[in-house]
Amino acid sequence: MQVRWSDLDALGHVHHLAYLRWCEDARNEHAVAVGLPAPGSGACSQVILRLDVHYLRSAPRDAELHMRMRVLRLGRTSAEVLCRLEDPAQAQALFEARVTTVICDDHTHRPVPWPDAVRQRIATVSPPAVTPKH
Repeated sequence: MQVRWSDLDALGHVHHLAYLRWCEDARNEHAVAVGLPAPGSGACSQVILRLDVHYLRSAPRDAELHMRMRVLRLGRTSAEVLCRLEDPAQAQALFEARVTTVICDDHTHRPVPWPDAVRQRIATVSPPAVTPKH
């Protein structure tokens, strides 16, 4: 992904919300890749329970960055993932977030087990593990 002018704050730094948006984009792309239905489709949706964020270094303006996402734990109804933003030009991690979600029925808003087909896809789609820096 490319850092855009609209990602910058008044001081010329990447705004903290841009990091969170990039993390959310990676989570959403992963959800589509493993076959979760679209949010609000009437089936089930992921709800964020916890978001633990670490800003490690400022992202350079106009840099080409890579957001990596890895499922760390898959419970019966919940999951914990790690999103890690990297600057390949500097071989450095810039940001890490651990996100805990629960999958809920869109009608009852109650937790439901992960569908078996989604569990199987997670095993094949998720990239190799990355080690958190914190």
